[in-house]
Amino acid sequence: MKAWLHLVRWKNLFLILITQILILQFVYPATKITPAIYLFLTYTLLFTAAGNIINDYFDVITDSINKPHRVIVGKRINPKTVFNTYLTINSIGFFLNLLSFYQNHNILLFSIVTLIMILLYGYSKILKGKALIGNITIATLTALSVFLFTLIIDNSTHQTTCIYVLSFFAFMLNLSREIVKDLEDIKGDKAAGLKTLPILIGVQRTTVILKTLIISTALAFVLINSYIKNNVLKVYILLFLVTPLLYGYYLLRKEKKLFSKISNLLKLIIAFGIFTVLFV
Repeated sequence: MKAWLHLVRWKNLFLILITQILILQFVYPATKITPAIYLFLTYTLLFTAAGNIINDYFDVITDSINKPHRVIVGKRINPKTVFNTYLTINSIGFFLNLLSFYQNHNILLFSIVTLIMILLYGYSKILKGKALIGNITIATLTALSVFLFTLIIDNSTHQTTCIYVLSFFAFMLNLSREIVKDLEDIKGDKAAGLKTLPILIGVQRTTVILKTLIISTALAFVLINSYIKNNVLKVYILLFLVTPLLYGYYLLRKEKKLFSKISNLLKLIIAFGIFTVLFV
């Protein structure tokens, strides 16, 4: 069971679930919560879990070099069992997506969710090894787990703005973290024949791009802060989002790049970002 929990990356799933629950609790009134939303929460988690499984399935070579102690597929779980489990979870998720479409006839939501399912496979199989394309894909898919609330709930202008802002920062922070992970995993990615950004343009140039992303995100937070009237939220953003981002920028300037530390820092910032909805 422990191996399966690691394979589906239960901590990431929990983070997504908490994000969506907090959005429903603090951005939307209870009167707008419908059964379709619970279906959405369920198949979002199922597709994410399936995506994590297939990612590890295709990542055995890179993980055996970058993180040999964390390799599960082929060591602790049979590859065929892993792939069959991926198919089963994806099938259940697709059935729930179909059921949601049958109830609400929302063709746009159904199409986007189906595309997400396909892209999660395509990312693990092909796009992950493509410079920047893979990074942008996974960051976009993560942001969509928030953005899609605009398609399943009638939104006021305030609610739409909240979702757009959360989606934007989810994209920026996850894009930065995906690039950091490529910097961390460069050795294994080279062995697997991948063409990630650090492999194509080098560590130094990739670091410059990452610095630009991080400082741009910090400045965007500062800009958003200038429009916020809630003083508690202003202080929270400065202390728990802007300051850690600037610290991450500082770590990138050090001669010995601390990519693992920066990756964990960005993950923490993403978690802090989720709790901004408490102040909405």
